[in-house]
Amino acid sequence: MSYGMSHAYSVKEMARILAESDGSEEYWRVYRQIRYWTEKGTLPPDSDENPGTGVSLEYDENSLYHAAILQELSSIGVAQSALMVLTNQLTDVYGTRIWARAKSGKAVVYLTGLFGSSGNVDWRVTPNAPATAEIDTCLKNPELQKRANPYLFTSAVVVNLTNTFKRVKTT
Repeated sequence: MSYGMSHAYSVKEMARILAESDGSEEYWRVYRQIRYWTEKGTLPPDSDENPGTGVSLEYDENSLYHAAILQELSSIGVAQSALMVLTNQLTDVYGTRIWARAKSGKAVVYLTGLFGSSGNVDWRVTPNAPATAEIDTCLKNPELQKRANPYLFTSAVVVNLTNTFKRVKTT
């Protein structure tokens, strides 16, 4: 899953960066979260998932930012199944200009999770404004109103990626 990033991060390094401390209660909570996300497949490592005794899992820089998003979404109770959909969609965004601009802070970029009553989930990364207008589109289109329609979205979660990424200090 590497996208040209040179530094590999261990679970401990990622926890230190995301918790902004070392050895604190918050650090160990984040450490356990990273291990859990890896085990569940929502934070795939750049290395073998089972490297063996004494060998650390390694993650690339994009995975560090991905973990910051998972941390944000987990703090508000987004379900593991929705996080898995996010992982499947988000890795396609890593190499894009919009991802780079969110990481650099040069643009305001949003992540919008759209949810439907039939359990459907879709994630969108957009500049300047969240993709919540999709809900209004669904409500105004009678063709989308069919109960099991996977494109019928009734609620959303929005994360300002630019703000979330500001706390990720890789240097």
